[in-house]
Amino acid sequence: MRLLMGEPFALRFQREVFKLMKSFSFITHKRLCRRREPASIQGTAAPRGRWRKCIFSCFDTACTGTFWMGFLCPVIQTAQLQTRFNLGWLSETEVSPEVARRTFAMSIIVFLAFWTYIGWLPELLTVYVVFYLFVQTRLRRNARLRYDIPGNAFIDLIYTLVCGCCSTIQMVRHTHDENVYPYDACAIDGLSIDAPPLACLGTNDVESPAPTSQTNEVTEVTVEATFV
Repeated sequence: MRLLMGEPFALRFQREVFKLMKSFSFITHKRLCRRREPASIQGTAAPRGRWRKCIFSCFDTACTGTFWMGFLCPVIQTAQLQTRFNLGWLSETEVSPEVARRTFAMSIIVFLAFWTYIGWLPELLTVYVVFYLFVQTRLRRNARLRYDIPGNAFIDLIYTLVCGCCSTIQMVRHTHDENVYPYDACAIDGLSIDAPPLACLGTNDVESPAPTSQTNEVTEVTVEATFV
């Protein structure tokens, strides 16, 4: 009886989950690969070596969707950042484009699966909290490494533990200039329709470091020696 009743249900469940992931994959692929104006790349210049905004400057966005999505639905904002940085659902790097396109769907499915079974197994709440801290700490670490921002995994964990929504809001505001490309709460990567995704920019989304005074002095000496 178990084989007759359980197997068809399991197969139907797997089929529905596969269809859901495939639809999210198609939407993500369509969004990440559409053409945009070259001039739109100007607003993606992000500082290297420092965060664009302070960790507690999230209250500056209190009247925008950035704040309320991070405050009320941090899981969705974390999934958006994972998609934006081309990461897997565990915030792992070096994933294939096919896996990255399913990141948003996988993150939401895992969240729903945990909260579905927490009613029967309350112990899963502790497991999910540890899992979420791991994923978000790893996400913040990858964002720091991408932009050469000083720090370590322990500091990332503290920020995530004390105020995880402030951490996600800080990362959302760092990659793109919010005055040029406002946050879109309904997008799977949180970017407006005309914002170029990071996956299509490589390293061009980072501001070039300003030349140092030492470099200028060497240039001046070289020019003087040439004229002499």
